[in-house]
Amino acid sequence: MTSVEHRVLASRVSPRVSIASFFATGSRPITKVYGPIKELLSEGKEYTDYVRAKGHDGTSALLHFKL
Repeated sequence: MTSVEHRVLASRVSPRVSIASFFATGSRPITKVYGPIKELLSEGKEYTDYVRAKGHDGTSALLHFKL
């Protein structure tokens, strides 16, 4: 069963690689707050509007939002 909610863009030529990243400062407390890139945020809901109009047809919506 393939989920429409979770997709991976993988190469058929090479193996898929997953990388886990962690932020840690050792024994010192973290004072910096991390979040999304502000230049890429907007008040609009382009993704939600696009998916509702298009529907879940099993294809990727990434090309529509590619920068």
